Parts: sequence; structure tokens; C-alpha cells
Amino acid sequence: MALGLAACTPNGLTLEVTPRAISAADGTAVVKLRATTGAGFVGTGVVTVTSSAGSAREGLRGQLDAYGSFRAEVTCRSVEDPRCDTTPTLRLVAVWEGAGATAEASIQVVASSAHETDCTNGKDDDLDGEVDCSDADCDGRLCSPTDRCLTAGVCAHQQCTGGLAVTCTSPPSPSCQSSVGTCDRANGCGYPPANIGAPCDDRDACTFGDVCQASGRCVGVPRLCAPATDQCHQPLGVCDRVTGQCENPVLQDGTACDDYDQGRCCSGACTDVLHDPKNCGSCRQTCPSGKCLAPSAMNPAPTCGP
Repeated sequence: MALGLAACTPNGLTLEVTPRAISAADGTAVVKLRATTGAGFVGTGVVTVTSSAGSAREGLRGQLDAYGSFRAEVTCRSVEDPRCDTTPTLRLVAVWEGAGATAEASIQVVASSAHETDCTNGKDDDLDGEVDCSDADCDGRLCSPTDRCLTAGVCAHQQCTGGLAVTCTSPPSPSCQSSVGTCDRANGCGYPPANIGAPCDDRDACTFGDVCQASGRCVGVPRLCAPATDQCHQPLGVCDRVTGQCENPVLQDGTACDDYDQGRCCSGACTDVLHDPKNCGSCRQTCPSGKCLAPSAMNPAPTCGP
């Protein structure tokens, strides 16, 4: 039994699992439990961990140590339990016996028949410990060479080999960069600046006077929007980069404003919520009678009148 139980605060049990994804070919995860009593003391007693498939399906039972902790390995391997190949999510439930505390966690399980699905993404898609070309699944498939001046490599002997030479003829800023660049194996294509000081278009409707800079970028002067003319719109205007139009978005309904004793912003306008029959007490609270009665000794909040 757990010691030091609190009358009102429940006992606590935390469940941590690493890793959060395993392969059904040879999947092992480490489960860590920690128990604390409602009074904040280290938990004592027995815990049980049960999984929806795999080695803990019948339950793993163990004693909490002097620190209120319990550690165990949970496996889900198709050769031991065929359900692991058809269980994409392994559910774990931990119970602190006699203490009324439980915890849950889940692990992604990749079927043992899975293969590396993408040999260019730098990920272990089938969770077999091998990434991209280092996985035999990728032999003969396209890969991304570490040399940035090559593209469309092919996996062979666990290496990304060959590839086509990159052609540097597509500068990101055509008006301000040379049409032909050079390639660096570590960084890829680079383009020297061109037409410095000449007019250009940065394709941003919120700038004007765009000119080519020595950096090879087209840069314009930001357009300034006029401030809002009332309290219920954002103080600083915002420019739409597509249209170039300035906007002052409305503030959230209920924002305080001082045009009235109890003014509140409703749909972008400062409203007297003590008397407005369309916003009686709060925004969009409409009075069918057309009368909004101010607070009184009998009614501390605005109410709709007869």
C-alpha cells in the first residue's frame, strides 16, 4: 500500500516511454514510472504496466524502488506476437496498485514488412536503424548527394553516388543578379550582384522605390500606414503585401473604450453597453423590446426592459 495518502489531493503516477516509435521487426521501448502520494511523498508499493500487444500484454508487475520509480523494457516483435505487425499504435496503461493512480502512453509501431519509403529525406522511415542510402531498401533509388553541385544521385553500396551536374541559371532575384552563377559544393549555386542602383520590383506591394542592392537583392522602402482614428481598431495600420492597401483590423469584442462610462468595442465601434438595446450588457446581446435598462439596486447588470 502507498504511504502518506492525502485526504483531498490524489496520488500521482507518471509514465514515460522512449523511443516513441519502434519497428515490429525488433522493437524495444523503455518504460519509466514515477509515483508520488497526494501529500507529496515518494510512492511505495507495486505497479503494473500492460500493453495492447507485445511482451506486456499480460502485464509487467514490479516493485517501486526507494525513489518511487520503476523501469522496464517493453517489446513488440512480430516473431513473438503477430499482433505487432497490425498494431500501428501500441497503447500502454500503468496502474499503481492500491493507490488509485493510473497513467497512459502510446508508441508508434511500424510493421516489420515496412521499407524505407523516401531515400532523400534524412529519416529512418522503417525504423530499422538505417537512414536513406545506408538502408539496403534504397539500392538503385534516387538520393540527394552531399555535393550541392550534383542532383539526382543513385543509392549504390550504401552510398549516394553519381548524379547530374547542377546548372546555375536560375537566380532568385533575376533583376539584381547575374543570369549565370557558379556552384559551390557545400552551398550550391551562387549568383553575383548585377545592375546595382537600377530600378527593380521586389513583388511586395507594401514597398516603393525598389532598387537593386550590392547584396544582389531588390529592396524597397516600406510603406507606412496611418494610425487608427478610433479606439476599436488596431492602433498601427497593417499593409496587405498583395494589394498594397492599408488596413486597421478591429479589436476583439469587449475591449474597453472610453467614449462612454462603460464603453466596450463591438464590431469595431465603441458602444454604450449600459443602454444600447443591440449590445445590452455585452456585444450582440439584443433586446427584443428595444430597451436596455441600466444597472440598478435590483439588477446589478444591464437587462432588457419590457
